[in-house]
Amino acid sequence: MAASQHAADRATSSGGVPRPRPQLDDLPPYVAGRPPSTPPGLTPYKLSSNENPYPPLPGVLEAATAAVGVMERYPDMGNGALYRALAVRLDLLPAQISAGTGSTAVLFQLLSAFCGPGDEVVVPWRSFEAYPIAITVAGARAVQVPLTADARHDLDAMAAAVTDRTRVLVVCTRTTRPAPPCDTASWRPSWTGSLRGCWWSSTRRTPSSCATTTRWTACGCWASGATSR
Repeated sequence: MAASQHAADRATSSGGVPRPRPQLDDLPPYVAGRPPSTPPGLTPYKLSSNENPYPPLPGVLEAATAAVGVMERYPDMGNGALYRALAVRLDLLPAQISAGTGSTAVLFQLLSAFCGPGDEVVVPWRSFEAYPIAITVAGARAVQVPLTADARHDLDAMAAAVTDRTRVLVVCTRTTRPAPPCDTASWRPSWTGSLRGCWWSSTRRTPSSCATTTRWTACGCWASGATSR
């Protein structure tokens, strides 16, 4: 009944025309970096967006070409082959891996799965401009923790910002590229124990590990790592 009434209110508020969710009115604009200038005789690269001045490795081109050759067929929707190969290489379980069209897509998936209205997401700030957008789309609230004076994560402050409403905490790890202007990354051993202790304290639970409990997941991706409960 409540859901039906909510839908009716949204429709009648605009003369019967359905409207997007109100959270979308609060979406911050994505501010992309300026395109590089083109000096005569030189090829510019947008380093702020991590463009690579080197071409793809031959094996990458061969794999892409082979994939185009069977583009008339549906791909592996579950990414099973990819997950199994990565699990062997990274010594993980396939269930611990999530793939997407870039780290932003994986982050959207994670937030959609764990967050809703009233939930909170702790992020270092300033950091990747997509974080507040993804959090707002999920209906959650971003809790922005300022970087330290030397542009590093304030891990103690981030741990202190976790509350019973926190569902995801985002960090830039040493194994992934830091998001400008957070041009330094957190070395994994420096935050793993701190954040796990923080989660244990806030939930009054003692999960055996992030890898083996269904209540906890960990996501490491190209631009960021995110720990969620």
